[in-house]
Amino acid sequence: MRLGKWIWIGLVIVILVCITGFLFRGNVNSPVNENAGINSFFYSHSGSSTMEIYSYELEKDEETGEMQVEYDLFCGYQTYTLPADNELVLGLRTLVKDHDLRKWDGFDKTNSLIMDGSGFELYVSFDDGTGINASGSNSFPEGYGEAADAIDDLFRGYLKKHGIDPEGGY
Repeated sequence: MRLGKWIWIGLVIVILVCITGFLFRGNVNSPVNENAGINSFFYSHSGSSTMEIYSYELEKDEETGEMQVEYDLFCGYQTYTLPADNELVLGLRTLVKDHDLRKWDGFDKTNSLIMDGSGFELYVSFDDGTGINASGSNSFPEGYGEAADAIDDLFRGYLKKHGIDPEGGY
């Protein structure tokens, strides 16, 4: 009878070791391909006024296969769709690399103690099958301010390059 008890204890230990090893192996990050192209990019910012609610999206047009950029500004009061050129796509790829946005993947935090603040969402898919999925409400990953400014500068500059100056002083 005592031998059966030890067999069960040994079996439980073996199972726990196997599960722990599987979980550990599952959390090992695969190597990052920094040369992977961007298939899609979505960034949104929310704030306490309509002026602070906007999003940028870069995606492939299903019909033509061409990349296009969509702007939703001032809580949807102004929208623009433009073809995306290589300069914008390469600039975005450089921005992702320079600000190490891949480290943001999995960030999902909320500071519920702040009632009237801001938040963000970031979704990026790369042509190697990897991606970034991050969001926060009154809580932000390290380096967020600088990266958010760089994203805004890139997309605002692209609007201006195309002669668009949104009403409201965007």
